[in-house]
Amino acid sequence: MSISEEVPQQELKPDAKDEKPKLEVKVKKPTPDEKGENFKPEAKVEKPEPDAKDEKPKHEAKVEKLKTSPDDLHYSEMTTYTRDTVMPEVKRNEDLCKIGTVELDLDGSKVQVTGPMKDGKLYGKGEYKYPGYKIEANFIDNVQVGLRIERRDELVVIYEMLDKSHGKGTSYTEYDIRNLVCRDGTEIASKFVKDHEAFYTIDGDILKADSPVWKAFVERNDGKQW
Repeated sequence: MSISEEVPQQELKPDAKDEKPKLEVKVKKPTPDEKGENFKPEAKVEKPEPDAKDEKPKHEAKVEKLKTSPDDLHYSEMTTYTRDTVMPEVKRNEDLCKIGTVELDLDGSKVQVTGPMKDGKLYGKGEYKYPGYKIEANFIDNVQVGLRIERRDELVVIYEMLDKSHGKGTSYTEYDIRNLVCRDGTEIASKFVKDHEAFYTIDGDILKADSPVWKAFVERNDGKQW
């Protein structure tokens, strides 16, 4: 074969060694130095369900013991005390009471009083009879606290009571109307008035008893100024 003869070239197949290698991406785990010395993995914290034992107890409002003595309250405060404190308390306890009768020593005599009773004691409006009189009064634990209304024929007398007559009142007769003020069982002031000036109506409803100028509708028995 002469030098001039051409030698056919063989097509070379790519060798596996000649192929470009596929690059593998390796993720380098960070070292503690790279994370920081104080690195700590976050932990999922689940909030515990509130336990009934752990709940703070609800504090119930304290109910103040009602006053039952003239020494506990000034006579001029009896109107609002009866209206705003005593009667709402009686109303709240209605369902706890049962009608009954108890013997009490009132007005110097032993009388049978019938009315709502709670824990064996009168708690609300009780009624009883006194020679010639029919009387209804509000009671707290067998003590007259609030309004008392006495009736005899044409006479009607309303008193504010705190065991004794203590506060304002009004008396009605066939001929006149008289406001009065008592302190610890003793009348200290009075005045004849017109019907629209009365402290209480003949049925025991407040008229002028809670007026800021209630002193204008009564005069002191000692003749002194208020």
